[in-house]
Amino acid sequence: MLVRMMPGVILHKAAVVVLLAGTNDMARNTGPVTMRMIADNVAAMTELAQGHGMKVVLCSVTPVSDYTGRKQTERRPPP
Repeated sequence: MLVRMMPGVILHKAAVVVLLAGTNDMARNTGPVTMRMIADNVAAMTELAQGHGMKVVLCSVTPVSDYTGRKQTERRPPP
């Protein structure tokens, strides 16, 4: 998402940026990542947006569901 900030958000001169991010990182869908790396990326996106006069709304990660045959808590444990 950080790489897409300039072409997808900044250049469009959005008034508000809503960030609901980090689920793929926590699930390690893109390889190993630390919580610090996730926090640094969110901070960088926030600073970029605010530096271009945009308001930022930071959202928390939604809870996982175990209602299907593929238990999500095994892939994304709550802690």
